[in-house]
Amino acid sequence: ALTTINNQAAMNCSLLTGVLDLSNTKVTTIGKSAFSGCSGLTGVILPGTLIELGTKDGGSVFKDCAGLQFVRTAGKAEDAVFDLPDSLTTIGKQSFYKCTGLPANTTVQIPTSVTYVGSEVFHYTTPVTTIVVNADDASGYDGGAFKSSDYGLGKRLTIFNDKAAKDSFTPSGSNTYANSLTYQFTLHYGSEEGAATEPKLYGQAVNVCKGADGSWAVNDAYEIPEANAPDAPIGYTGGWAYNEKLLTPKTVLKPNGDALYLDVQHVLQDPTIQFIVDGEIYETEGTYPKLHIPQGTE
Repeated sequence: ALTTINNQAAMNCSLLTGVLDLSNTKVTTIGKSAFSGCSGLTGVILPGTLIELGTKDGGSVFKDCAGLQFVRTAGKAEDAVFDLPDSLTTIGKQSFYKCTGLPANTTVQIPTSVTYVGSEVFHYTTPVTTIVVNADDASGYDGGAFKSSDYGLGKRLTIFNDKAAKDSFTPSGSNTYANSLTYQFTLHYGSEEGAATEPKLYGQAVNVCKGADGSWAVNDAYEIPEANAPDAPIGYTGGWAYNEKLLTPKTVLKPNGDALYLDVQHVLQDPTIQFIVDGEIYETEGTYPKLHIPQGTE
């Protein structure tokens, strides 16, 4: 049975088109530049036996495969956009460099089993906007593993499981790149039993929310849970405090660990304004309504 695909096996092969289906093989290693420049490839189905996608000394396995629309693993989700084998330990440098044909806002999951990721694996692969690192220890990854041409939410974020996992990775290069590395933590609206909790991302705003599919996006309709303050003085109400300021949906959160607990503080209530003429309340939509008041009225 086929177990190894050698270096440069089909590099720049214009005759290789459509879906590369390796599901019926026992391949454990795909050598460097094996399918580099195969722009006619539209999809790849990797075997569940795969251990090395490139090596520490070389990668570029699917570099410049601009027609690639999906990467799947045999025996896993048949409709996946990008799904790597759970047996994988090594992803060589630039293995998916300039794979620009993937769908917009693609999320890549780096399996827990991966101990090495080479430099610039997804560089210039702009459709990949989120990379989720599932390993608790990323100290063996190259410092430029997750470099991109642009950074930020909707451009490129790399998300680690927790603060310890993020701290295990040492990025190389610009501060902009370093700032695109984040981790998931739990936001607690209060510390009492039954308090509302939500997953959030370090360095992102409160209204950046996690979807059911694991993706992250700004929720413009996000509402902060009500802060109950029964002991608030007259004219005041409760609000959630963060860094001695009132929390808003656009507040950027930077906790020191995997949990952030918010406390209630008293904030001045917005005034209620009513216009009364001769004891009758006039309903208005703005603060400066047009009122027609006859002489002699109050």
